[in-house]
Amino acid sequence: MLPLVLFTEAVWTLRRCFRRVRTLLTAMERPATRRGEQPPMPTIPSHNLEQPTPASLTAALSAQLGPEAARALVDLSIKKLRLSRPYTIDDLVSLTEDLMNIGDLLRVTARSEKIRAVTYRALNLSV
Repeated sequence: MLPLVLFTEAVWTLRRCFRRVRTLLTAMERPATRRGEQPPMPTIPSHNLEQPTPASLTAALSAQLGPEAARALVDLSIKKLRLSRPYTIDDLVSLTEDLMNIGDLLRVTARSEKIRAVTYRALNLSV
């Protein structure tokens, strides 16, 4: 009976040691930040992101609505917002925000395209 108790204690001691080592390694991997600060985001040195356009928005919407309905919806929103060519990223952001107000299905697709446009704008400003 005594060897089983000793074996159990040894196992628990090893588990505690492994937990401490894992905690120390995890703390070493994290960058030191002040309380409430977020660590800096890793950047991608060469990102291959194409500029979003109303055509790419139409292509994304056509998967849910069909190509004709998507094209008509984007054209109507462009006319409603009185956007003119060449379209800027800010124009595309306002276009996606307008499409997000229409409905649930469009809200999801338009939101993802808005995120893509805002990301493209942020990456281009940083370069």
